[in-house]
Amino acid sequence: LDMADAAKHAFSGEANALDAIKLTVDGNEDEAEHLMVMGGIGFDAQLMENTDEKLKSVVGAGAYAASFIKNFDAPLRRLKYRMDDDHGRRYKKDNRKAALVLVANVAKLQAGFELIPQAKPNDGVLDLMMASPKGLGGWAKLLGKLLFKREAISMVSGQRLHIQMEEPTPYEIDGDTMGEGQDFVYEIVPDALKVIWNPKEALS
Repeated sequence: LDMADAAKHAFSGEANALDAIKLTVDGNEDEAEHLMVMGGIGFDAQLMENTDEKLKSVVGAGAYAASFIKNFDAPLRRLKYRMDDDHGRRYKKDNRKAALVLVANVAKLQAGFELIPQAKPNDGVLDLMMASPKGLGGWAKLLGKLLFKREAISMVSGQRLHIQMEEPTPYEIDGDTMGEGQDFVYEIVPDALKVIWNPKEALS
């Protein structure tokens, strides 16, 4: 945010390549989108869709807490997924139920909370996190796992992820709600964007 510091880095800093994630919904290749941070299907899309923008401008991230109270009982949705990684290994799961489905290119949320520790925006893979909390008790248990790392959350990594929902489901990319879809293909796009940043800042 410092203009002089930004100018110095722009002319003398090193450009580092970051990955992007290409998302194709319901086979509409011509309307494919790209995300740089995270994309979600189900709960978090509902959360963002129902967040009051006026309240957000006043209390910031606290507005998401208000939206969470309205949406914590999001239904578990049945799905199938397949992840192929760069070593040819295949992770496949049929008839999984989940409320939270997140595809990540980075580890941290906006407030600095580390949600998916292994995710890096320059490692050539995307990371999938799924969870099936039920009610407030289930969400509290999930938060405890994330905060204290007491148990591993369901996560896999790879280059191409295919998710088929049993029914049309809301989704979001990088915090913007996009509508509903049923068939989702996420593909890593290595070295898609070059960015100059302060080398003293951690990449996450």
